Amino acid sequence: MADKNMPGKSQSPPKISSSAVLLVEGKDEVNFFGAMLTHLSIADVQILDVGGVRNFANKLSAALIYPGFREFVKAYAIIRDAEKTADGAFKSIQSILQSLQQPCPTKANTFAPGPPMVGVYILPGDADSGMLEDLCLRTVATNPVMPCVEQFMTCIASKVTWGVSESRADSTGVYRHPNNVNKARAKAFLAANESDFPSVGVAAQSGVWSFDHECLQDLREFLLQFQLR
Repeated sequence: MADKNMPGKSQSPPKISSSAVLLVEGKDEVNFFGAMLTHLSIADVQILDVGGVRNFANKLSAALIYPGFREFVKAYAIIRDAEKTADGAFKSIQSILQSLQQPCPTKANTFAPGPPMVGVYILPGDADSGMLEDLCLRTVATNPVMPCVEQFMTCIASKVTWGVSESRADSTGVYRHPNNVNKARAKAFLAANESDFPSVGVAAQSGVWSFDHECLQDLREFLLQFQLR
């Protein structure tokens, strides 16, 4: 399995040499899903980092004409965060696929028959909002460290303001609340680990998140569809 980043303006397009491709939002997702695919013994999947949720349209359009894509790819999937609304996220990807005249699933977290077979998964998978960090945190919900993490987050919430100000601190020195609570919660959990993990993706490579956890069942089944290509 090869992990490939999408090219910048000065880079040559990567050659697609796998029969399946997975397009994800960023490096964290590349690391997380690379580790999960390995855990599931799913081989021959090339992972492409699109460089942010707003880049799926341009990057998918580019990927479709990468050298080797039309020759080798029998299935590809797009995985992105729900963020504020899972339905909105799915409809956004649907619109992109339809505009490119690609097979398009009729509902999230499924594949449309091809060729090529095309899947769309909206993280965390079974919620109206959220992201990869939400799913990671579910796998450690019963970890004895989590009460400490929650105490920390409660303390932080009592010390910071919830609004967005123009500066990092107001005149009284009260700092803003983290932009994303669950990203902060995941980092707090990782800070309690023996190793220094800078992100949930790197942590995934070291087995911090259990890929066998029941909360990942739907995601496992989705990725296993690659074996049907």
